[in-house]
Amino acid sequence: MRYLTFKTITAAIMLLPVFFFSCKKESISSTAAYNPANSPDEISINDQPGVYKTTSGSTKLVLQPGDGIGQDAWIEYSPNDPNYGTHNAGSADEIRLLAWTDGGIPIYSRTLIKFSELSQIPATSKIKKATLFLYGLSSSAQLPQGNSYYPGSPYNNYGPNDAYVQKVTSKWDENTVTWNTIPSTTVVKESLIPPSTLQWNYNASVDVTKIVDDLVQKPTKNFGFMLSFTNELVYRSMGFYSSETTNAAKRPKLVITYN
Repeated sequence: MRYLTFKTITAAIMLLPVFFFSCKKESISSTAAYNPANSPDEISINDQPGVYKTTSGSTKLVLQPGDGIGQDAWIEYSPNDPNYGTHNAGSADEIRLLAWTDGGIPIYSRTLIKFSELSQIPATSKIKKATLFLYGLSSSAQLPQGNSYYPGSPYNNYGPNDAYVQKVTSKWDENTVTWNTIPSTTVVKESLIPPSTLQWNYNASVDVTKIVDDLVQKPTKNFGFMLSFTNELVYRSMGFYSSETTNAAKRPKLVITYN
C-alpha cells in the first residue's frame, strides 16, 4: 500500500508544487465593518467574516483569514527516513492528518492552525462560545484516498479517524515549522474532531470555547491549535482546505461570541 510522498511528487509531478510554491500574499483583513444588531447568537457554519452585534447584545467575531494572515501548516515524520522531519508545508493549499505507509514505511502528519486576529477581542472579555470550522477537500493529490473512515471505506477495519484539537503552548511559524521543530501542546481543555462520515467534502465543526478563552485572556500566548489523531496507527487520513486555498469560503474559520 503506497502513499504519495514529498519526494515522489517532487520528482514525478513538478506541476503540482505542494511544499515550496509561493503565493501572492493578501493584504486585506478578514474582519468586515461593524454591523448593528442583526446577527443571531447561535454560531453557524454560514456566518460570514466580520464583527457583528448579536440580537442579545453580545459581539460575534467571525475570522476566516486568507494567505498572508492565516497561519496553518501540516508537518510530517517517518521513523525510517529523517528527511521527512525537515519538510515544511506552510504554503500548501490543504492541511492534513495522516498515519499511512509508503512502501511499508510509516508516515505521520499533524496540522497546526493559528488565528492571529483573536487579538481584536479585549483580554477582559467573557467568551460565550467559540467554534472552529474546517472544510473538507473535494479531491487531493496528497491524499488520493481521501478520508479513510466513512460508510463503505476499505480502511474502516483500521479504526476511526477522530482527532484531537489541542492548545499549542510554544511559538511556531507556518513558513519554517517542521516536525523537527514541532511546538509543544497541552491536553488540558482539548476538543475532538469526530470521525469523518464522507470520503470527500467532510466539513467538521469543533467546540474550542475553553481553548479560545485561554488564548484571549493571554494574547501573548496565542500559539493556536494542533490537530492530531487520537490513535496514530495506520491506515488513517483526514484532509481539509488551508488558508492558502483560492476558494475563500473553504478556508478554516473561527467564530466567537463574547461579552
